[in-house]
Amino acid sequence: MKRTIPFCLYLLISIPCLSQQDNIRLIENRLPAITDSVQYVDALNRLAMLLYEQNADSTAFYANKASEIANRIDYAQGKADATNNKGVTADVKGDVQTALRFYNDAYNQYNALRDSSNIVQTLMNMAMVHAGEGKNEKAKENFRQAFNLSAHLSHDSIVSILIYNNLLQYPEQFTKENTDRLIEKAVEIATRYHDTRLLLAIDQLKANRLISTGQRDSGIALLQHSLTEGKARGLFFMTVDMMIELGDLFATSDSAKAVDYYKQALTVTDEKKFQSYEAAVAQKLFDFYAARRDTSKAYLYSQKLLDAYAEQEENNRREGFDYIDFALKDQQLTLAQQRSNYNARLLWLACMACLMAIAIIVLLWLSSRRNQQTHQLLQKQYAELEAISASLEKRNSQYARLLKAVAHDLRNPIGAVVSASQIMLETPDSNMLKLVHQAGSQCLRLIGELLETDFEFRPESLHKESVDLGELLQSVAGLLKFKAADKEQSLLICPIPPTTLYIDREQMRRVIDNLIVNAIKFSPSGSTITIAAKEQGDHLLLSVKDEGIGIPPRLAHQLFDPFTLAKRKGTAGEPTFGLGLSICKQIVEAHAGSIWFESAENAGTTFFVRLPVSN
Repeated sequence: MKRTIPFCLYLLISIPCLSQQDNIRLIENRLPAITDSVQYVDALNRLAMLLYEQNADSTAFYANKASEIANRIDYAQGKADATNNKGVTADVKGDVQTALRFYNDAYNQYNALRDSSNIVQTLMNMAMVHAGEGKNEKAKENFRQAFNLSAHLSHDSIVSILIYNNLLQYPEQFTKENTDRLIEKAVEIATRYHDTRLLLAIDQLKANRLISTGQRDSGIALLQHSLTEGKARGLFFMTVDMMIELGDLFATSDSAKAVDYYKQALTVTDEKKFQSYEAAVAQKLFDFYAARRDTSKAYLYSQKLLDAYAEQEENNRREGFDYIDFALKDQQLTLAQQRSNYNARLLWLACMACLMAIAIIVLLWLSSRRNQQTHQLLQKQYAELEAISASLEKRNSQYARLLKAVAHDLRNPIGAVVSASQIMLETPDSNMLKLVHQAGSQCLRLIGELLETDFEFRPESLHKESVDLGELLQSVAGLLKFKAADKEQSLLICPIPPTTLYIDREQMRRVIDNLIVNAIKFSPSGSTITIAAKEQGDHLLLSVKDEGIGIPPRLAHQLFDPFTLAKRKGTAGEPTFGLGLSICKQIVEAHAGSIWFESAENAGTTFFVRLPVSN
């Protein structure tokens, strides 16, 4: 979680030699004595930029006040600086789309002022926002533009900040030699301008460099020193990132220290309203306590995580589009409108010069109106076609998923039909006919489901009835004993307590069928597959145990995913499609139950299904 360090060049030039707190107090003391409106706006903007490390709401307050006065006196530089500060506020609070909007507006305003240094700064800030959103190509392009423009700056203080942010975000872009050279250059520039804040930030780069080259203890010591200095200077936003990084470094070696750093970071984000970090830190603490089964603390941080995500969702809902793409298109539209207006003026001058062309101009105007109406109609039709296309694509995806799922489940009853019919050819048996009829009925039911359902297992879509568990297990095992016999395996059903479940018989049959077929598939010849059930209070625990090849830990967490890649061939080369366990999980959870497994590689696997007994 690497976040940008917003800077304004005027801040670096005007007040480089004082500490953060000293600068804030100095400007606050001078404000009442400033009578010139332009100087007053500049002071407000400086104060807004300094205060984002203390509290994002204070930055927003002074930025809005500066913007109001700058607009009233039509002070272009002040308006641009205030817009940039509003972007910093949104960035710190984690509202990325609003931040992009203000950064882009500031970029356009600085372009109009030909303020190259601040153009570089806004490009860099937009790059960091894109990087935080995972839009790495956009971020790298913004960094490239910023570096190209910075090569022509007469005042190069912004270059050190640019180097710092690019190395922090994309260290893999640079070789070891280039990294060291760029760090030295950033230090030289920051030292020349007495920028102690940036020198402290660059120490984080140096610490990361030490850790990456195997000097972990030295890197951690430098990072801890930088954190202490940052706290002393009131640089809370910067120190949050250091706390998170230290927590990550200690996560595997000293969990107590890791949690302490994460809690420090969360405290600062709450106090200073740095919502851009809140979700990440809460997630780390939730994962830590959840892994240790400390449910009370895991629940506490899950609530903070949900609150953070809810706020992000509200921001996304409010600003639900990529503002930079929109802004670029808006600029193109503005240019097109300007060209259109210019052509219209030329046409009007031509009309004034030659009255004989009035009739032609009127015809052209009428034609333009018709073209506009036609264009609007085409745009509307195009939007409707896009919506229809998206709907059809979604429907096709659902049907493809349904076809694969039903085809997967059809394989088992059809296999039973084939096995039973083969035995009947050798020895006529009425029981075999019953099995063939039962398997065929199951095939017809699955085909009917293919034609009628959207393959969503919801509680309200289940057809529940009272089902005798022992009878259901015997029925499923009877169909699959031939499949087991092909591999010289035995299906053993332990004594089942008389239990009646209120379930969807056919859907639960699919679950048991899939679990037994998997046990057959991944067990060697001559092994035994044991099916058992026992009551646990108001629930029933069903288990299917095999003596097979087991499940490697690296595949365990993917096993219940639809179309999972965690699939292997059976012991006799049987293919696997990665659907069965996903279907089982959906059905069991629709019954308010749960499914899990215990396994040891090359020592067998046991799948458990826990279902409520009562209605």
